[in-house]
Amino acid sequence: MKTHKKYTVVASMLTVALLTTGCVELAKTGPDEIEQQQLIQQAIGYQQEGLYESALVAFELVLEENPNQIDAHIGVGDIYEVRGGYEQAARKYDEARRLDPSNYKATYKLGLMYQLLNRVRDAINTYLAALAIEPNSFEANLNLATAYLQIDQPQVGLPYAEKAVKINPQSQPARVNLGSMYAALGQYQLAIDEYRTAAELGNLEPEIALNLADAFLRTGNYPRAKNTLEALIRQDPNSVVAIERLGYTHFKMGEYERSLLLYRQALDLDPNDTASLNGVGVNLMTLYLRGKREDITLRNEAIDMWRRSVRVEPNQQRIVDLIARYRNL
Repeated sequence: MKTHKKYTVVASMLTVALLTTGCVELAKTGPDEIEQQQLIQQAIGYQQEGLYESALVAFELVLEENPNQIDAHIGVGDIYEVRGGYEQAARKYDEARRLDPSNYKATYKLGLMYQLLNRVRDAINTYLAALAIEPNSFEANLNLATAYLQIDQPQVGLPYAEKAVKINPQSQPARVNLGSMYAALGQYQLAIDEYRTAAELGNLEPEIALNLADAFLRTGNYPRAKNTLEALIRQDPNSVVAIERLGYTHFKMGEYERSLLLYRQALDLDPNDTASLNGVGVNLMTLYLRGKREDITLRNEAIDMWRRSVRVEPNQQRIVDLIARYRNL
């Protein structure tokens, strides 16, 4: 009867933030390349010290002498990436990959830039190419899984998420990512297991804890959902999402007065939260029906709440149907 927001983990952003790499790896050199390699080593030293402008100048000096120097292209790409210039970084990684299609780092980092630029299908194709070079790459398996999740293809991404966990069982992002895959596939108990393991590896981000609570709700484990959400609210008393979800939990437990109080608390923080507006309406209508339809003010306020919700977010056919169903009851 109630509609509410769909809260999903953007697992990819959690993962991507942890996957940047440091120095470039140098190719084997001949005697005529010694000077270039010395300059590249100097550029790498600047990178490690955070002197990115000096590093960029050194890499570009190398490329002026040798435009086909792969390590220098990758080094420039790394600097652009650190600065948030993902388009520029992608061009440099693409150039390095064009010069050497078997270069894993150039291929993987190009996929990563595509994902950060929300070119998800390009990212998927590039990650697949990276895995053809290094099938057991942890980061490529992990980010490929998140990319498939972004385009709502969890079944395709699941093997890569599972492989990332197999490669590094102690990685919290990998466990969270696998839990998100299971949840997207409706395998909520498996999702709970992964989220719990992730929690044992470190504090969960609020968004992940919300996913855990949602998995508890979907499996009917309302007490565990309640405990998880209450812990979140203790950390952030102004979390509208957590308070709204706790209101929904109490509704599922049949505690309508408590649920109503929590939804109203969420609306005090955000008067336009449609999930809370809908929740107040459902609770009021439930109390009206359980009271043998004696208190007409409950019904009227419920309909008013639903109408407010539809004004905020018109595309709610279920709520429109509820208004039509109960307004003349």
